[in-house]
Amino acid sequence: MREAGGLLALSSLNFVGGTCRLRFRLKSMVECPCWEIGGVFHVLECWRMNSKDDHWKSLKERLPIGSRVWCRVVLHRHYGVHTAIEGIEFEGLIQITDFKDASRMTPAEYPPLGSELEAVVLGFKERGMQIWLGIKPSQLSKSEVT
Repeated sequence: MREAGGLLALSSLNFVGGTCRLRFRLKSMVECPCWEIGGVFHVLECWRMNSKDDHWKSLKERLPIGSRVWCRVVLHRHYGVHTAIEGIEFEGLIQITDFKDASRMTPAEYPPLGSELEAVVLGFKERGMQIWLGIKPSQLSKSEVT
């Protein structure tokens, strides 16, 4: 398969019932009607599937800042905890400064791995596609229940 100006960097091809799913190294994917003859795949036309960037953009529209979510602690770091949010493919991040209103938080006080927490969406970190979360009482009291 050629693209104007050069070759595409194909990382995988899945053939299912007359459709080829082509995944490229730049995280994009296309679906194409195709058929196999002698181990060679013949492709007609292709259309782009939703990319991770499209999912990220859609998530930011569906999950407004101030929304409440339930998350599970999956990783401790010196700067905060990483979380998994059910039904969302992107990870959440609660920074160490977004735990307490009155005193300083330390990593020794982090909730145990696997803990379920109610958090509020504070923003979106474009680098790494992370959902910035907070659990301070003052943040939760201003948030919307979703």
